[in-house]
Amino acid sequence: MTATLSTRNPWMANPGPALVLIWAFSLTWIAGRPAAQNPAPPPVLREAGWVADGRVYASARSGDTLYIGGEFQYIGPNTGYGVPLDPTSGAPAGAFPHVDGIIRCCVADGAGGFYIGGDFTQIDNVTRNHIAHILASGALDMAWDPGANGTVWTMAWSGTTLYAGGDFSMVKGSTRNYAAAIDAGGNLLDWNPDANNRIYALALGTNMVFAGGSFTNIGTQARNHIAMLNVTDGKALNWNPDADSTVQTLVANGSTVYASGDFRNIGGQPRRFLAALEIGSNNATAWAPDPNMGVMAMALDSGFLYVGGDFDTIAGEDRNSLAAFTTADGGLTAWNPDADARVDALQAAGGKVYVGGRFTHVGGQDRNNLAVLDAATGAAGTWDPNPSSDVFALAVGGSSVYAGGDFISLNGAKRRYLAALDAQTNVLTSWDPGANYPIFAMGAKDGVLYVGGQFSTIAGETRLRLASFDVATGLLTSWDPKADHEVHCMAFSGSVLYVGGSFSHMGTGLRVRLAAFLTPDGELLGWNPSANDMVKCMAVANNKVYIGGEFSQVNEQPRNCLAALTESHGSLTDWDPHPDDWVNGLGAIGSTVYAGGEFYNIGGIEQKYVAAIDGETGLALDWTPVLNAWVTALAVKDSVVYAGGIFWLANNLSRNHLVAIDGLTGDVTEWNPDSSYYIDYIGVLDDLLCVGGSQEAMGGQGRPHLAFYDIPHRDAARVPWGQWE
Repeated sequence: MTATLSTRNPWMANPGPALVLIWAFSLTWIAGRPAAQNPAPPPVLREAGWVADGRVYASARSGDTLYIGGEFQYIGPNTGYGVPLDPTSGAPAGAFPHVDGIIRCCVADGAGGFYIGGDFTQIDNVTRNHIAHILASGALDMAWDPGANGTVWTMAWSGTTLYAGGDFSMVKGSTRNYAAAIDAGGNLLDWNPDANNRIYALALGTNMVFAGGSFTNIGTQARNHIAMLNVTDGKALNWNPDADSTVQTLVANGSTVYASGDFRNIGGQPRRFLAALEIGSNNATAWAPDPNMGVMAMALDSGFLYVGGDFDTIAGEDRNSLAAFTTADGGLTAWNPDADARVDALQAAGGKVYVGGRFTHVGGQDRNNLAVLDAATGAAGTWDPNPSSDVFALAVGGSSVYAGGDFISLNGAKRRYLAALDAQTNVLTSWDPGANYPIFAMGAKDGVLYVGGQFSTIAGETRLRLASFDVATGLLTSWDPKADHEVHCMAFSGSVLYVGGSFSHMGTGLRVRLAAFLTPDGELLGWNPSANDMVKCMAVANNKVYIGGEFSQVNEQPRNCLAALTESHGSLTDWDPHPDDWVNGLGAIGSTVYAGGEFYNIGGIEQKYVAAIDGETGLALDWTPVLNAWVTALAVKDSVVYAGGIFWLANNLSRNHLVAIDGLTGDVTEWNPDSSYYIDYIGVLDDLLCVGGSQEAMGGQGRPHLAFYDIPHRDAARVPWGQWE
């Protein structure tokens, strides 16, 4: 093996005696390195994943239990943004495909399946741009693929024709401005209203289609926000209620069309947000319910009109987000489910009213975003699918209720900042201590789980920023060190737990951003170094505690963003790589320390965002992967360096926000998880890689804020860098 000396360090031009010794040692060390062998297979994304409604910042493992912490308040199975649900149990009604983006609308196809529209571009890794057909079997209809080049906001189904409206200008490769009609075979029909702006609402009448939206011209005629269109060619008919602002929802009932939107005048009358219009004229009826805020959803059933929105008064009465009227005389009924927040979707059938939105309480029960209400009493039924976020679309068809929206999970559970999963079965455990603020750091050791963060109460008791749990019982221990400010990182060495953050005291003891505890009893040790600003990450190796963060001094000595302390006394060592900006992540293998952050150089040598540093000398090693933006998270496993951040290129290869780099060569590996957004956290949990952050998808598969990868067993013949003899 040929040894080469890096000339990137200017000191090497004329080395002094000490550097000659280092040089000689380095040549011997390099010569002893084994040649790189074939790398292990890349990590594999777990299909049966769990997702969170907020970012994950920490993880730990004890046996087969995986613990996660962060700023989430819900954990659930990865279902995608649309699910057919059993109308009795609320569980998924058989198999269904995963939709990768928001669903804005859905309609039953009359044969047990559903048409869906929205912002999505893939379903089960198959391209489907904004519109798709889900068969009664739950499978994606592979033959039906008209494709639209913009969001589909509304749909109406009649016989064998699907009418669609939205933001698009092309469907199936042909010009269709904001509206189109497609048959059951996926063929584009001649119907072409050619609107000049977005269509939000479509409703069917007898041989006519009603349209509402932001347009001022449609079907070759001037029509402000609402129109009646010929069912065959899309030409505008004479009906012209002339709304003064956007129409968002329409339902037709015999000779009447109900409209809601942002308007204040429609049909020649002052009508705020909600009106009934005569089909036989251009006029609004005498009905004037006058909600004080918007109406986003309407449904008709058995002589009643149900309306939902974000109003709290309507027809002169208090009604929070939901109300019902008789269609015969327009009278407000006593029906009052009293939702605590906005309603966006309604479907009424068979004495039930299905309600979707962003509420947490409705019909007298806690119900997150989706519920079924008694059509007579307004009481919530036991049906409780519990989606993770907003429901925008509902349809009842066949033996299921289809729900779509901005959620990525249903049938999950509330978990405030802490949760536990079974590593083998992927089942969410019943452990639910809850905290009042986010968790930033976790670690498990000898049957005890340690957590740090921003919280001041956890498991119903006061604990300031640090706490521990007995893994066997799940109960909070008596350990109560009382950090006066946030804890951001922790690391173990033998029976010692090291923590770092932005605190300055532990209880009555002065501990400035660094502290150490004896486990498992949690005794505060005398180890007492200090940093003048936040410690964000740490790693223990070579009898040293390496720390990274935003500081510029450690133990009152200059150390910019990186330093090493002795494990025994906390004394500052001579190790001083001196990055020029913050360090956000650290990992160590043998005598090599890997760092990731916002720096541009190490010790005056260009080393962008990620570096390998000699753990003894502090010199940057000749390991030069090139990223194009910050690293915010870093972990090492089996001589592979995993880095996450805001970058999208690594060694000029496309690597969106997450990359695996060979710790020996600096080469980017074949692994390409393709995160949709920034990564905040990477943790190695034995044979699992935990990734958390702002991402919504990994490799085109929905994984909001949390993803687990199985790390294949590595060839034992390949010795990690720095661990050979």
